[in-house]
Amino acid sequence: MNVFFGCQGSITEHFIFLDTLLSKSEHNYKSHFWIGNKYEFKKNKFGEYFKNNKINFFKEWDFINDKGKINLEERSYVKNKFKNLNLWNIIIADRRLMYGSESKYKQKYSPKYTFYELQNIIYHTLATLDKYIITNKIDLIVTFVPSCFGTFILNTIAEKNKIKLRQLRASKIEDVVLFSDTIKATPKFIAKKYDLNIKNYPNIKNINQGKEYLNKLVNFDAKYSGSERIKKKFNNKLKYFNIYKYTYKLLNYFKYIDTNNKINFYDYLFHKFFISKFKKYKIKKLIKSRMINLNKDTNRKVLFYPLNSEPEIAISIHSRNHQNQIETLRRISQSIPLDWILVVKEHPRSIGIRSINYYKKILEIPNLYFYNNNETSKYCIKNCDAVCTLTGFIGFEAIVQKKPVILLGDSFYSSLPSTMVKRVKNMEKFYDDFIYLIDNYKYQEINILSLICAHFEYGKKIDIYKTILNKPVKKITNNLDYEGSIINLKKLLLDSIDLHG
Repeated sequence: MNVFFGCQGSITEHFIFLDTLLSKSEHNYKSHFWIGNKYEFKKNKFGEYFKNNKINFFKEWDFINDKGKINLEERSYVKNKFKNLNLWNIIIADRRLMYGSESKYKQKYSPKYTFYELQNIIYHTLATLDKYIITNKIDLIVTFVPSCFGTFILNTIAEKNKIKLRQLRASKIEDVVLFSDTIKATPKFIAKKYDLNIKNYPNIKNINQGKEYLNKLVNFDAKYSGSERIKKKFNNKLKYFNIYKYTYKLLNYFKYIDTNNKINFYDYLFHKFFISKFKKYKIKKLIKSRMINLNKDTNRKVLFYPLNSEPEIAISIHSRNHQNQIETLRRISQSIPLDWILVVKEHPRSIGIRSINYYKKILEIPNLYFYNNNETSKYCIKNCDAVCTLTGFIGFEAIVQKKPVILLGDSFYSSLPSTMVKRVKNMEKFYDDFIYLIDNYKYQEINILSLICAHFEYGKKIDIYKTILNKPVKKITNNLDYEGSIINLKKLLLDSIDLHG
C-alpha cells in the first residue's frame, strides 16, 4: 500500500497516528504527506517523525513563499493535462487564498494575493504533486474534507489519474463517519447502496436501527454532536486569568504560524472582544422591525432559508454558485408566489462577523423577514411551509418533518425523490421547480430509510468533532477514547478499500 496523506490543521496529528498503525499492520506499506499548517507542524515536531521514519513530505508554506516565481514548464504541464478542469475551484475552496486568514473572524472580500500570484501557487503545486504522485506510483490518496488548496489539489489529482481516493468526512447521520470515494457530497458507494436498498426494501441491513434513528430525528432528539456547541462559562473571578491564558496561547500561535495563516494580533483581539459585541447589538436592533412571530401570523405561506456562515465548505465546494448569499436571497424572493414570504435565520457562528451593511442590504428585499436567532430549528421548520437550503443538515431535518425542500447545492440527501427534495441547478427555473415541488409533494419513508441504512452499513460511529478534532461540542456516547477512535478509523479505511475498490 502506497499512501499519500493530505493534512490540514489539527487533522495532521491524527493522520500521523493512523499512519503509525498502518505501518505496523500492512505489508509493503509506504506513506507520503502534504502538511497544510506550519503551527501544528512546529508545535508537535512532526518533522522529527518524518525524518525518523524516512517519510517524504511537502509543506504548504513553501509553495506560498514561491508565489512570485513563474515556471513556464509547470504552467504548460498543467494547462495541457488539466485543461478540462476548472482550476478556480481549487482557489475558491481555500478561504485564505481568496480573502486572507482574517475572513475567519470578520467579513472580508478583498483578495490577499494578486491574480498572477494565485496562478503561480496553483500551477506550481499542482504540477509538483502530480508529477511526484505519478513517479512514486501512489495507489491511495487520503484527505479530510478539503478546506485548503493542497488537499483540494490531491482530490483533483486522484480524480484525473483515477487513483483511489478516501476522503474522511462526518455524514451527520447519528455521528457516522465515512471515507468517501469522491469529493462530491454523496459517496459513489452510498448512492449505489441506496438504490439497492430501495429495490430490496424492507429486506435491508440495519433496518431496525434506521427506523429507531428516524423516529428520534422526527422528535428532534437525534442531533449530530458537531451541531451542539458548548459555550465555555467562566467564574467572574477567573475572567481576567482566562483572557490572559487565551492571549498567551494566541501569542504562541504567532510564534510558529506561516504568513498564509497569520492574522494581525491586535486586530483579532479588538474584533473578538469589542467590535463583534457592538455589531451584535446594532444588528439585533436593526432587524427587530422585520422579526416575525409566525404563531400570530397564519395568513402567509412561509419559505424558510437558513443562512450559511461564510466562507464555508458548504458554499465553496458544494454550492459555489451561491457565494453571494444576498443575491441568492434576492433571486429566491423574486421567484416565489406573491402569497409567500421568505424568512431567514442567521447562522450562529456568523453573528458579529458579518458587517452591519450586510443586513441592511438584506432588509432591502421587501418580502423577506427574520426569525429570532434564539429560535430552534424545530420552531423554524414547524412554522414554515417549505425549506430552501444550500446543502445543510437542516434540510434533512425538514425532510423527515414532512416539509418540501428546495436544494440549491449538493448534499448527501440530493438523491431523494424530487417530490420531496427538488434540486434547483438554474435559478432561472426556480419558480417552476418550486411550484412543481409544492404541487407534487409526497413523503416517501422508504427512500429516507434506504439512505439512512446505507450510511449505517458503510460507516462507523466515531466522535470526530469532540474526540478527534477537539471542537467545543458535546461528546457522543460511544465511550471510545482517542486511541480507540483512531483504531476504528484505520479499520474503516481498510474496509472501504476492500469493499469499494
